[in-house]
Amino acid sequence: DVSLSELLDNHPRLGGRSARASILAIRDALLAPSQLPGAGLASDDEPAALPQLRDSLAGAARLYWAGDFAGLAATLPALIGEGRLTAQAEGAPARSLLAQSYDLAAALMVHMGKEDLAALAAERAVTAAIASNDELLHATVEGTYAWVLLHQGRLAEAEQLAVSVADRVEPSFSAPAK
Repeated sequence: DVSLSELLDNHPRLGGRSARASILAIRDALLAPSQLPGAGLASDDEPAALPQLRDSLAGAARLYWAGDFAGLAATLPALIGEGRLTAQAEGAPARSLLAQSYDLAAALMVHMGKEDLAALAAERAVTAAIASNDELLHATVEGTYAWVLLHQGRLAEAEQLAVSVADRVEPSFSAPAK
């Protein structure tokens, strides 16, 4: 029950004991019981303002693209929590930001060799993107989901998803413009 990437030690490390704590914090943010429908576990926290959430997301994306996975791992749990609260309060515009937060979590978890958490984060990203009514974002996070499936060795499913998304978003030059 050990992944090939673990055997080959093919993943970057977050560093020491804090690595495990960071991954556990991301897991806890992804699997928060307060998100269970009908659980009645509301948060007392206040939602973030959209510009503040957008800035936090941009900072997290910069950490990802700079390869600062430790910094990103420290940032993501709060970003996901704020994104959820703000999405509940603000609707579609905040759901777009929440989808992007989940997408970053999925990408980080792939790099850390935690493909099951990556799949969960990618699924949550797809759900939030659908609720945001942003077709391009929806296609983008489905691309992340396909990438996660590749890392899980689920090649046929990854290909089917990628082809399905491409067919859906590909412009048709023979059809009249909408």
